[in-house]
Amino acid sequence: LVVKSGTLTKVSGTTVYPAGDLIGVTASVSQTNVGTIAGAVRAEGEAIRIERLRLHKSSANLTNASFRVHFWRAAPTLSVGDNGAFNAANVYAVDDVIHHCGYFDVTMDKSGAIGAKGSGIPNSANGITVQPTAGTDIRFTLEALVSSYTPTSNEVFTILIEGFRS
Repeated sequence: LVVKSGTLTKVSGTTVYPAGDLIGVTASVSQTNVGTIAGAVRAEGEAIRIERLRLHKSSANLTNASFRVHFWRAAPTLSVGDNGAFNAANVYAVDDVIHHCGYFDVTMDKSGAIGAKGSGIPNSANGITVQPTAGTDIRFTLEALVSSYTPTSNEVFTILIEGFRS
């Protein structure tokens, strides 16, 4: 079992997110809105089967704090930036879904003086296998799952994956 992580610091501002909107580092259409989990696999050509996901955010706010974390074999080319409509009835704002491997839905259900956390299981009820198209890194995008999530400015999201490598 291996645990790997990646972070994404959302753009400054507290604009409310409708359900399905992308949470990104910039409002511009940019590949920087796609997160990376470096070294998720040991060597090129190998894969990781993600069994569980933990999500931590720097804000303690639990109100409407539900998110969908998508995993990709290669970074998708996005057509929206932060707070743009990323998921409209399962039509994603990307060039091609061929590299989409699946997603985890996470509801933040615990908070403390600093931050909140939640965990999720894969949408397929089994693990999600991700084999990068090149290198050892896997990519992720973050989506607001419930309407009216109000973020804090420069909120930091940390994704921790638990899985087995090939």
